[in-house]
Amino acid sequence: TITAPSLYARFAAMTYESVLLFAVLFIAGYPLLALLRWQHPLSEGQRAVLFGFWVLVLGVYFVWQWRHGGRTQPLKPWDLRVTDPAGGAPSLARLILRYAAGWTLFAPAALYIALARPDGGLTLLALAASPYLMQLPALVDPQRQLLHDRLAGTRLIRELAPAGRPAR
Repeated sequence: TITAPSLYARFAAMTYESVLLFAVLFIAGYPLLALLRWQHPLSEGQRAVLFGFWVLVLGVYFVWQWRHGGRTQPLKPWDLRVTDPAGGAPSLARLILRYAAGWTLFAPAALYIALARPDGGLTLLALAASPYLMQLPALVDPQRQLLHDRLAGTRLIRELAPAGRPAR
C-alpha cells in the first residue's frame, strides 16, 4: 500500500537523519581539518570553505542514497521512499534538484537570523526548529508533499508491504 507519510513519520525520520548526519559531517570534516591543520577558532574564510565542503558531502550522501534504493537509512524504519511522480526512480537531475531545493527547509531560520540577529543559542534553536516547521505545510497539501519535492518533481511516499512480506 502506498500512502503519503504522516507528520510523525516525517519528524521521526528527520530526527534520526539529524543524528546520522552529525556523524557523517564529523567523519568527513575531521580529516579535512587535520589535513589543512586548521584549528579553533576558524577564520571567516576557513568557515566558508568548511561549510561548502559539508554542503558537497551532504549532497553526495543524499543523492547517492536516493539514487540507490530511494531512501537513506533513517527512511527505512518508517517505510519512506523518494520517487518520481509516477512512483518510479527519480532521475539524477531530479535528485540533485531535490537536494538543492531541500535547503528551503532552513528558510524560516535564515529569515529570522537575518532580521533578528540573535545570539548563538537562539541561532542554533532556529536552525534546529526550522526544518520541523517547514514540514507543517504537508498537512494542508492535497498530496501531503513539501516545497522541495514540488520544485524537484519528486515525492516522498510511505510504502507498506502486504501482510507477510517485508517492505522493499
